[in-house]
Amino acid sequence: MGMLLRLTLASGLMIGLSGGAFAQVGTDEALNACIGAAKQQHQGLLTGWEIKKGDAGGEFEISMLAPDDRRWKMVCRDGKIVGEDQRLGTKDYEMLSGRKSVPEVSARATATVVYGGSTMHKMTYGLSWLGKPYYHYFLTTDDGRSAQVDVNAETGQIDSTRSERGSSWW
Repeated sequence: MGMLLRLTLASGLMIGLSGGAFAQVGTDEALNACIGAAKQQHQGLLTGWEIKKGDAGGEFEISMLAPDDRRWKMVCRDGKIVGEDQRLGTKDYEMLSGRKSVPEVSARATATVVYGGSTMHKMTYGLSWLGKPYYHYFLTTDDGRSAQVDVNAETGQIDSTRSERGSSWW
């Protein structure tokens, strides 16, 4: 599975455990540093991230939505933005930002509980067809299944999960 984001939530704290489930704090810290760098580069709302290379420094693709509805996709390495481009799209900053109350890092910690020891690859933020805001996390489980965990961005609760064997659907 490589050295990607491996997290386990125990007693409300991110801790390392022995065996197959352990916290790869270095990758999580690198991701958080890249999200922070992206927010400094472009004020706005985090709408997604994806781990491109999972070594300790990591390479991440970070998506942001600016208050003027411009979408930015940035590449981050070692906590620094090394590339960016503006994307086309129809996302509405006011609508998306007004519906979320749970920080992404909290939702990420919640999502790791479902499939302990899994490898997290990607997060997207958006609204369901009913207008509820969700963080969608895409993972690979220890036994090789592709999994998705949807965390409600208003309540911080897990609303749905699914997993399947075979190729990933993301």
